[in-house]
Amino acid sequence: MDRFNHINKSLFYFLLAMVITLSCNKIENTTATIKVVDLESKIISGADVYLFAQYSPLGDSTLSINELLNKSDVTNEKGEAEFNYTDAYKSGQSGLFILDINVTYHLRDTIIIISSLINIEEEKENKKTITLPIVL
Repeated sequence: MDRFNHINKSLFYFLLAMVITLSCNKIENTTATIKVVDLESKIISGADVYLFAQYSPLGDSTLSINELLNKSDVTNEKGEAEFNYTDAYKSGQSGLFILDINVTYHLRDTIIIISSLINIEEEKENKKTITLPIVL
């Protein structure tokens, strides 16, 4: 009987340690980086990049989803626009979302607009390169 209680205690402490360890899992950043280049892979800075969701998942209001997912930025000197979606991820969630991308670039008297998609995976650095149909 004493041995049985010892096994139960050991099992209890093991399970308690596992619960504590799993609940202390640090959430990594969830980011999206859109790089914009020309047909010769030259960096394009100053392009407007807009990431947005087409629809709202069931149970979420459109306003809160739009505030959380819809973001815009301008490409920097490396041709990159960076977005942080860490706040959109909840621990234990499997997968995040697919976002539309609109890139707008003003070139002299012409405006170039390119659309694409990006799959945002949780706790990863998600990257996508957009090629504009021009040569700088």
